[in-house]
Amino acid sequence: MLRAAEELLVLVLSDPTGALDPIPDVSLDCALAGAVLMDLALADRIDTDLEGLTVLDSTPLGDDVLDPHLAEMARDTESRTTDHWVGRIAESAGDIRAVALRNLVDRGIVDHDEGGLFSLSRLVSRSRRYPSVEGEAGREVTLRVMGVLFSDDIPSPQDVVIINLAHSCGMFERLLSSSEYQQVAERIELVAGLDLIGRAVTRTIQEAAKSETGPDGVREGGWPRTSGLPIAGYYFGLSGDVSVWLAKQYVRHGPVFEIHAFGLNYIVLAGPEANQLAHRHGSHYFRTRDFYSGFLQELGAGKMLVTLDGQDHLRLRRVLRDSYSRGQIERNIPEGVAVLREEMATWPQQKPIRGFKAMQRLTAEFVGKVAADTSPRERMDDIVTYWGALVTTRLLGNRPALLMRSPHVRRARRGIEAHSATVMARHDLERRGDANPDVIDAIMELHRSDPQFMPETDMVASVMGPFVAGLDTVSGTAAFTLYALLAHPELLERAREEADEAFSNGGPSAMQLRRMETLHGVLMESMRRYPIATGVRRTVINSFDFAGYRIPAGSEVLIANTVTHHLPELFPDPRRFDIDRYKEPRREHTQPGAYTPFGVGPHTCLGSGFARSQIPLVLATLIHDYDIRMDPPGYELKISQVPSPKPNKRFRFRIAPRSIAA
Repeated sequence: MLRAAEELLVLVLSDPTGALDPIPDVSLDCALAGAVLMDLALADRIDTDLEGLTVLDSTPLGDDVLDPHLAEMARDTESRTTDHWVGRIAESAGDIRAVALRNLVDRGIVDHDEGGLFSLSRLVSRSRRYPSVEGEAGREVTLRVMGVLFSDDIPSPQDVVIINLAHSCGMFERLLSSSEYQQVAERIELVAGLDLIGRAVTRTIQEAAKSETGPDGVREGGWPRTSGLPIAGYYFGLSGDVSVWLAKQYVRHGPVFEIHAFGLNYIVLAGPEANQLAHRHGSHYFRTRDFYSGFLQELGAGKMLVTLDGQDHLRLRRVLRDSYSRGQIERNIPEGVAVLREEMATWPQQKPIRGFKAMQRLTAEFVGKVAADTSPRERMDDIVTYWGALVTTRLLGNRPALLMRSPHVRRARRGIEAHSATVMARHDLERRGDANPDVIDAIMELHRSDPQFMPETDMVASVMGPFVAGLDTVSGTAAFTLYALLAHPELLERAREEADEAFSNGGPSAMQLRRMETLHGVLMESMRRYPIATGVRRTVINSFDFAGYRIPAGSEVLIANTVTHHLPELFPDPRRFDIDRYKEPRREHTQPGAYTPFGVGPHTCLGSGFARSQIPLVLATLIHDYDIRMDPPGYELKISQVPSPKPNKRFRFRIAPRSIAA
């Protein structure tokens, strides 16, 4: 049987968008606190009445959520009301939610993609049963609850608990239509009134809502405005330097202020609270597609993953999830290493090599072969030319007709179309045989099974996804990480020792790849110090209150998620490159909303797990096979900011086979 907190979250996730909103944070937090108390009551550990709450038995249950709160109540010598304990436990709601979701993932009830999105597993959503749970308790909670509400059946104690909690935080108003809710409202009140804890949860939520509103309410507009941008001539929103500048504005103005960029006024939302807002309520408050409409227009497509919101976004994300996961790399490590070595063999020996360009071609070849079973080498120049022009013009708004219609960009477009045709032909069902399925197979299967959702007109854009997804972002991060290794010789030596150990038996295993502690630490610190994107631009679709301001629907906002990377209260001495930040006992990146190198909200990078495995494997292979040094020695990093941050052209290195170097 599942715990009440777990079933409450399953009920939330039964929504087809898979979002944990729009239930207000305070409501869900109090409901989760009530779930803890109800589980303890069902286990005969506590009792509640009109006078208060009493601990009957302090014996631990062996539950990492319930036992700490039971112990705290047992230690308290004061007479406390149930309302008090709801409020007290609600302070730990984030931990309760995290543990409950982790348990659900471990049991195969909930899926968690590496971009951070939770959703019901396909098995549960189809069968409406929990795996490995027998009898009535194995029926999925939504099915049971609706059966109680729309019949005269006597509810089980567990269902009374869930109905009570769902009612207390207003969940049924979201799960049911207005007419359905009116039909069962009396039944909900009847069932929910059977338990005192549920009443305490409702009272606590009501009191919290009053205190949040405050006597003066929120301000309509009037947020601070900045005077300008720090880097003239560069596009806003893509510079690591701008990220530092925005952090200074955050310190000066607070979490809400306004800037002017792209010919528009943007409301900036910054700081850890803004990141948590976007992560938990992004699908309810923000829309993404407005900023990518130019992409679709140029490509002649109706949709791409980055242009979708809500249920369509979740559906396509699920289709692509496995192909962009860490597991996709770990299943193909020997093939990946062979691809990397083949590409590195084309590099000149003992001559300067441009760092970003080398990483761009290396990572693109790797992704093409591992995620799409097709090398992009022959069309690499076309891909780079067309994608760079598309990003620079359509996303950043720089006179698209002038560049996109130029002869060399048109030639590149034809090259991309030819490459897409080659990729699709290679993935024809009759040709695939026993080949391991990859992202192109998933896209083509979606087209065959539902051509309305994935029409032929969208295929070129979708098939090119794996070849351009990391063309700037992953390549830039790999180049920054390589620079960090070369700039810190002691880290390079430690990382090389790990790589040599992993390759000692012919090549790293998946476990050895994960255990390259130094290399992963350098990667994490590089992503903090040199973030690829300053923030994410969104359109507000529903007004909301944040940091004392009303953010109105229709506003253009920049969620400046990497501002937190430069705040000393989260990352002490933030300008110092320190890979020990991520180890015990510090673990600075685990602070809520602190570390967000892959974005925030529903559009958090789907390929984050893929990138976190790909880049260490790329660099481990490089430093194991070659002696490598900066050229010239002592080069100080300069960042090129368009279309996304990367070391500039002056970042170069030289290589020599290690046997020769020795």
